[in-house]
Amino acid sequence: MLSDGPQAARFEFEAEEVKQDPEPKPEPEAAEKEEDPGPSVRPGYSLVGDPSGSLSVEVPSSWSCETGEDSEGPGGENSWSYYAGEYLSASITTARSLDAWYGPASDSKGSGAYMVASETLANQYTDDELIYSLLHQKKQTNCTAGPSQEIDHPPYSGKVQTWFDCNGLGTDYYVFAAAPEGRACVVVGGARVVAGASGADQDAVEHIVDSFEVDCGSLPPSAPLESEATNSASASASSTPSASPEPSDLSCEEIQAILNSEAPGIEALTPEELLACGLSPEAIDPCEGNPDPNCGENLPEGSYPSINGPESPEPSSPEPSSPEPSSPEPSSPDPSSPPSAGGDIDCDEVDGPIETPPGDPDNLDGDGDGLACE
Repeated sequence: MLSDGPQAARFEFEAEEVKQDPEPKPEPEAAEKEEDPGPSVRPGYSLVGDPSGSLSVEVPSSWSCETGEDSEGPGGENSWSYYAGEYLSASITTARSLDAWYGPASDSKGSGAYMVASETLANQYTDDELIYSLLHQKKQTNCTAGPSQEIDHPPYSGKVQTWFDCNGLGTDYYVFAAAPEGRACVVVGGARVVAGASGADQDAVEHIVDSFEVDCGSLPPSAPLESEATNSASASASSTPSASPEPSDLSCEEIQAILNSEAPGIEALTPEELLACGLSPEAIDPCEGNPDPNCGENLPEGSYPSINGPESPEPSSPEPSSPEPSSPEPSSPDPSSPPSAGGDIDCDEVDGPIETPPGDPDNLDGDGDGLACE
């Protein structure tokens, strides 16, 4: 039996507290406004954009990148600026090693990609022209064609072409062009996986092709492109090879073989290919077609590796000897010359026939052949 004392009163008080509705607790302000997570980037990758923010792509976080002018370089023949006829600063170059990317295609760290976005390229060229000609026209000659397929990357439509075993080095390329609906601009690029690269490089290149984004409306305004002559002069004046956005398909050994005429059938080398191997753009044989076997003898040593490089054969001709100074013969009257004007001619005093003086005053040219005293 429970008493009606203080113990009962305590339970009644507790019961009343339970029945009362608790006051609502204010929710934290952070819960009311969820933060924008931003674009979802693949783990292990970083989002890289050009300086204008119009072109972006996801690249492995461990890879190196260049954007804008650093990516596009001087706009020479191995860049898309050259074919657009204007400087394209919406440009990105990324690679496992940028030194390897710009170097020989045989470097095991040379996997990477180079891409640009441009309104002009979209207006001037079709996707097929961007993929199979212009900057990539040598691929059909130097590589084995692989499959081509449509790009599955909404809202972009385009195509990617695979090239295998370029120049017999086991290097593979992925060349692509794609544009948003309406083709206000186009993204065009090439990605490379070198022989001996890990499967991670292959996966990275495929993700690069699948992850680019472009805002055609925010592309930077076009800028004038330096003339080819200006670019060549600048490159020749510099002793340090300048980087080119699109690396050469050829190794330095192959380039040297071409210069030495040991690899016929390869198309002409570009200044960028020569500079990438530390050679002068003038390294093409300047004596081609010159019959003089000593044409390159006096050219600056090493300037033309095909004819006077470090391993060029010695000239086959003997060392040139300086001509001896010629001294004039002692002056003496020419026995066959006619006497000075005004003198009579005595055939007994001259040795051999002489030219008949004008008018033959002595009637010595009996046969009219212009000679007297025959």
